[in-house]
Amino acid sequence: MDNKYTLKDIKKEWNIDVDTNITNISQVIRDSYESYVKDPAEYNGSDINFEELQRSCEGLQPQLIPYSILTEIIFRNDMSENNLKIKEIRETTYAEILQSNYEKFLNDKYSLNSDSKNIDPFQNNNFIEKELVEQDKEKIIIVYKMIEHIKLAISQKEGLYEKQSIAISRLNSDIDENQKKVKKFEDSIKKLSDIEKSIESVYPQFVAILGIFTSIIFAVFGGFNQISAVGKNLQDTEITKLLIFLPMVMLGIIFLVFISFNAISKLTNLPLSSCKCEDKKNCDCQFHEKHPSIFYSGILFFYIMCIGALLRIYSIKDPKITLSSMFNEINGDDAIPTILLSVLIILAIIMLTRYLLNGRVEKPKDTIATKDIVIVARKDLYTFTIINISISILFFLIVLMIIRR
Repeated sequence: MDNKYTLKDIKKEWNIDVDTNITNISQVIRDSYESYVKDPAEYNGSDINFEELQRSCEGLQPQLIPYSILTEIIFRNDMSENNLKIKEIRETTYAEILQSNYEKFLNDKYSLNSDSKNIDPFQNNNFIEKELVEQDKEKIIIVYKMIEHIKLAISQKEGLYEKQSIAISRLNSDIDENQKKVKKFEDSIKKLSDIEKSIESVYPQFVAILGIFTSIIFAVFGGFNQISAVGKNLQDTEITKLLIFLPMVMLGIIFLVFISFNAISKLTNLPLSSCKCEDKKNCDCQFHEKHPSIFYSGILFFYIMCIGALLRIYSIKDPKITLSSMFNEINGDDAIPTILLSVLIILAIIMLTRYLLNGRVEKPKDTIATKDIVIVARKDLYTFTIINISISILFFLIVLMIIRR
């Protein structure tokens, strides 16, 4: 019967049945280390139960110290990111706090002085009872070994953390750089796609624009050929025909060019209007505000054509009125068209000058209502000018009818 042993008996006989001891040791270290990482700035180690820690080391062989459990405790518990950013706070401080508090515990427990609590343990001048220390020598050595192992584990953790931080920062920088490259590639791809679309649409636009400019060239040269043909016989051509025919040709050329450029504007999505509106699509400006050159040149040529028509009415009995005959005799009958023409031109200049001077009204920026009033005033001036020109033409026509009687 003496040769029969259980595994538990063998572990007890060899002093390796230390499961309870290891559990108690790990619990003490875990509780204190978790308290430290939660608030490292305020932690002082006063909650560490060194009495329980040292008692748990009784009968524990140095080779059976739970190094793996201690290392796991250190690596599983981390400080917050805010505490890690503070240079003054480091995890190695925990090992220093642990050792200083343990040495204070030893001074308090084994001191020969009655007032040992008032003695600074860091001065190493406190006398302790050697016999008592010798009794707990093995336990004290094991505690110191555990403290040294905790220091080693923390150093390894900090070194690993620093390496990880460097690696993570490098990875983050690489990621940022790659993201920038990807962004550039995406922009390049988008630009290439836009260029491809532009190339696909440029050929029909080119053909359309070429056709438009061809029509412009034919129209302009055709019109100027007609004008040059008339100019060859200028002295023998009736002034009334010149005043009617030339404005009609110019009006045709102007409107043909305008229509052509308007088509080009639609093809190229470029604005053609001269107004200062930012949103051209929703612009409420009138035609004479959008295209003043077309409008006023059209009014001018139409006005000249009306003058030619009125002179044509006057010259029904004598259709041979020419440029030379109009200025031959200022006191004769041929001078009447010249005088009436001069009066009509002077009236038109007066009306136009009045419109331009009255139209130079600065648009206030304070209220929308005042701005609307200014716009209405400009429209009234425009209407007033047209009415004056019409009245002048009507007056000239009446005078011609009276004279021809």
